[in-house]
Amino acid sequence: MLDDVELVSYDSLASCARVTSPASWALLLQDPSHGENGTFLLSLEGPDAGAFSVSPELAAGSVNVQVLVKESEMVDYERKTEMTVQVVATDSVSKNSSVAMVTIQLRDINDHRPTFPQNLYVLSVPENSATGSVVTSSIQATDPDTGEWGRITYSLLPGNGDDVFAVDPDSGTLTVKNVTLLDRERQAVYYLTLQATDGGNLSTSTTLQVNLLDVNDNPPVVSGSYNIFVQEETGNVSVTIQV
Repeated sequence: MLDDVELVSYDSLASCARVTSPASWALLLQDPSHGENGTFLLSLEGPDAGAFSVSPELAAGSVNVQVLVKESEMVDYERKTEMTVQVVATDSVSKNSSVAMVTIQLRDINDHRPTFPQNLYVLSVPENSATGSVVTSSIQATDPDTGEWGRITYSLLPGNGDDVFAVDPDSGTLTVKNVTLLDRERQAVYYLTLQATDGGNLSTSTTLQVNLLDVNDNPPVVSGSYNIFVQEETGNVSVTIQV
């Protein structure tokens, strides 16, 4: 430590509770050689200095110094969990300086919504599928937040088809819920809204278009009665019957 400006006390390990909000940490500095009349300049250095600012920038005697979040978009837990700045105090007369190293540990917040890769998924399922049959297990949302903030729960919003299909809340697997309602002759296409919600209750949704594949499940029906008269010794006879 150089003469004139000295660090009386500081917390070398600070904690940033909200990475998108202003935050500060206090350091106590004084200039013993000039007493209350001594002045010194304050600045930040180091690889992460651009994300923060120091207040005040000019001080006299003894002062509490704050390190403030200046560029919140640079303070992002998903990119960096720990940041370091150097608080430099330079005597205005002698130009001697003193440095305090401050390590800032970031704590994650829920600043990201879940996202689906696509806005629309086109799926198909045979109309005679059994209850519990898997329609798809490949649709998954992502959330870069960590821990509980990044845990995703899936659900189908009420509406067209939520009584016919079901989704596993943990995996997002879509299955047939009620096979008795699957009938292509009655409804050939369903549009479902699949919602993904994270641990902080942020959500997003995507559309599932489920096409029912026709199955030959209706036997032919012959209606009416037919009387056919053929003369003897007649050759081949062709008869058309409407079914």
